[in-house]
Amino acid sequence: MYLYNGKKLMVKDEWFVKITGMLQHNWATISKSKNFVTVYFVNDHGRLFDRLDYDNYSEAKQKLFQNRFYQIDLNDPDSYLTKICPGNVDLKKPMVHHQVYSSGEYGNWN
Repeated sequence: MYLYNGKKLMVKDEWFVKITGMLQHNWATISKSKNFVTVYFVNDHGRLFDRLDYDNYSEAKQKLFQNRFYQIDLNDPDSYLTKICPGNVDLKKPMVHHQVYSSGEYGNWN
C-alpha cells in the first residue's frame, strides 16, 4: 500500500480487463494475503467498485477468465490497453453503488 496525494493506493503489476462497451472497461487485479486472495474490480480511473475473496490465486485467476476477463501484457508499450490501464486501486474513495460482481448479477463467480 502506498500514499499518493493523500489517497491510499495499492499498486499492482498484474491486470485483467473486460471490455463492457464502447470505451468502457472493467479492470481487475489480484491481491494475495496469508490465508486468501482478493480480486479488486476498478473502473478506468482505478476507483474500487467491487471485490471478491477466494481461497487461492489459481482459483481467482480462473474465475476472471471464465467471466470474460483477460490478462493484459503491461510490458507491451504498443498495446492500447497497457496505455490506459489504471495501474492502481484507489482504496480511499471507493465508488458507492451496487456491487456488480459480488452480487451474482453478472457472471458466475462461485
